[in-house]
Amino acid sequence: MQVCIALGLILYGIASPSQAGAEEIRFSVKPKPLGAALVDFAVQADVSIATPNGGFKGLIAGAVQGEMSRQDALRRLLTGTGFTFEQIDAVSFRVVPASVPSPLETASRRSDVIVTGARRPRVLDRVAMAVTTTRGDYLDKTGVRQTADIAFDAAGITLTNLGSGRNKIIIRGLSDGAFSGRTQATVGNYFGDSRITYGAPDPDLELVDIASVEVLRGPQGALYGAGPIGGVFQIVPRSPDLKTFGGSLSAGVRAVKGGGVGNSVEAVLNVPLVDGRAGLRAVLYDRRTVGWLDNPRLGANDTNESETIGGRLSGLVRVGDTWTVSASIVGQNIASGDADYLDVNAAQEQRSARLLEPYEMNFHLASLAARGAAMGGEVTSVTSYTSHKLAERFDASAGSLPFGFSRTRPITYDSAADVELFGQELRYAAVSSAIPWFIGAFFSESLKRSDVRITADPDIGSAQLGYHAFRRTWQGEFALFGDVTFNLTDLTQLSLAGRYSWSDMNTRLGASGGAPDDFSGRYSESGFSPRVELSYAPSPRRFYYVSAAQGFRSGGFNGGSAALIQRAAQPDRQYGGDKLWSYEVGTKQERFSGRLITRASVFYQDWRNVQSDQLISAGLPFTGNVGDASSYGLEIENVVRFSQSLELRGHASYTQTEVTSVNPSFPSSLHSGLPGAPRVLAGGSISYERPIATNAKFMASSRARYIGRSNIAYSRQRELRVGGYFDLDARVGVSTSRWMLSVAVSNILGSNERTFSYGNPVRFGGFGISVPQAPQTISASLGYNF
Repeated sequence: MQVCIALGLILYGIASPSQAGAEEIRFSVKPKPLGAALVDFAVQADVSIATPNGGFKGLIAGAVQGEMSRQDALRRLLTGTGFTFEQIDAVSFRVVPASVPSPLETASRRSDVIVTGARRPRVLDRVAMAVTTTRGDYLDKTGVRQTADIAFDAAGITLTNLGSGRNKIIIRGLSDGAFSGRTQATVGNYFGDSRITYGAPDPDLELVDIASVEVLRGPQGALYGAGPIGGVFQIVPRSPDLKTFGGSLSAGVRAVKGGGVGNSVEAVLNVPLVDGRAGLRAVLYDRRTVGWLDNPRLGANDTNESETIGGRLSGLVRVGDTWTVSASIVGQNIASGDADYLDVNAAQEQRSARLLEPYEMNFHLASLAARGAAMGGEVTSVTSYTSHKLAERFDASAGSLPFGFSRTRPITYDSAADVELFGQELRYAAVSSAIPWFIGAFFSESLKRSDVRITADPDIGSAQLGYHAFRRTWQGEFALFGDVTFNLTDLTQLSLAGRYSWSDMNTRLGASGGAPDDFSGRYSESGFSPRVELSYAPSPRRFYYVSAAQGFRSGGFNGGSAALIQRAAQPDRQYGGDKLWSYEVGTKQERFSGRLITRASVFYQDWRNVQSDQLISAGLPFTGNVGDASSYGLEIENVVRFSQSLELRGHASYTQTEVTSVNPSFPSSLHSGLPGAPRVLAGGSISYERPIATNAKFMASSRARYIGRSNIAYSRQRELRVGGYFDLDARVGVSTSRWMLSVAVSNILGSNERTFSYGNPVRFGGFGISVPQAPQTISASLGYNF
């Protein structure tokens, strides 16, 4: 925190309004075909630009030379071509015919958002899949900083609640269990174009200085490879500004009911190094959340205090006139002093564990990207390295673990995982072609090391190690992928995408204590993942689509006592991969001159050979294949703009899941649905702004969501029911061009219902414990921009 405060004071001291100049960029675009010239413009301006389908039919653009704004450069480039442009946001444009649009069309286009997660810039309401994009200005205005906050505004999304940095994102009910184990997450996490998770939970990177957050629903195997059968969660950071010095500083306090007062600091600094050619952007943050749970057995209060410290440094360099190179380093550490679960029969906000259960998550990302014009299209290269470490301790004293320990002794279950992931992706997009297409190649290597230790009396000299299991897994993947779009008619498009991949896995695992184990194995597979989209756009304000897509996850091996204790049924030494087909029909429409935006879809998902992380009777984890499952449902998102000052967003989804075919060797009783897949999810937000002085405005917003009932495991037992609760937040503030002061309240209703989490996976499926909602919290923050 001291580092952040020191930087903030320095920024405050050196900042002055005179240092913020007009945003002009040095352009050098030579006369060439319009499509190729637009690629040069996009690279030099560092923006996303969506072009019309059908290309530009041989049109030639004139030269654009000198320093000017993005808007002036694009206006000159399009002069005499019959096309004009519309600005979507600060770094997104789209080219449209120069014919005068109707007021309705103008309102429609002003609501557009550019989606980058589709692997080429596309307008949100012309993407034939369900996508939610949350812009960075909304994140800043509402104080959204964590992954879980996105669920307030995106339909069909939930998370587990084991703790920040340990959770899994779930989309459309595609849940394989409540805790993170060896299976790949069903949702792929990306920071920019870099994949940041593979066999690890969501790192919950703080959403500070972010351009947008995109949620793509449905299997994304055709573009993203193995893993994201439920969808993709992509964070798009803001890029360095090569012309303008500036930044921001904010500080806040948070008072938790039943606990104390925490604090937070955020700092952003943008520094041009070479005018128009090179720049740096730095972000630092420190957030401390006080605990609210007491443990009378240990004589400790507010034990579950946590702190998140992190930041990133990014640089952008223009190389010549048609290429840019960017690099970034991201780091974040989350540490908590204790778990968040309660004993069901204990007094409210109390724990009875025999020892503290701390955890720590450490995440680092280094990436290098190059973007440039070549052969009339755009080339993108992304290289990244990720290190993701997680260390957890659970109280295993109450378990009947077969390791010769007395149940009266404190027993710990310590788990440590370390994942290293290297990735390289290369793409070429023919963005100006009459038939838009792109191709790409991908290569990745990952190494995951994990260790589990069960120890009696861990904190004294006579500590006794009763069990130790280790796992070392190397996995390599190579893939070729592509996408092509055909204009069947002036109003109808057909898009075909596919990915062919090869993967190879080598595993070494072993265990001592209990049943000894020593095993080495290799698992290889290859396959093709297709995606087909058919869309129909009868007018600028109406869009309809149907799609079919496939995704998959690779298999692997079990080890340790989990692979040996039960030989008559699962766990088996090897578990198989799973595969999912998704079918979707949707529409995106605007009405009442763009005041009402509606996005709705219905879907059916067929999930075969479902992988799931489970526990054997001894309390140790394994991965098994449940059988087959299916789900169907509908979801709707609405945006209502009553005026420029008042906006309402709302969403609702209904999802029905069912285990259609049970693997007879799966050692659990199965109920009809998937764990943690509520039938009903709903939420929304309302925001209001009003000028109160020449250079000041009042802001107010409120968010609410409802999480329906579900089960925490494959069981009908009432003790394992979770959900059925509301969240309600509110925020008010006053801002000027420089300052912002806000006050917020979360969990206004003071609800403490049970959330979707095992809390302590060693406690045999969650019996007798509950992870409640975080208590009511009041926060205040003061920010300064320069």
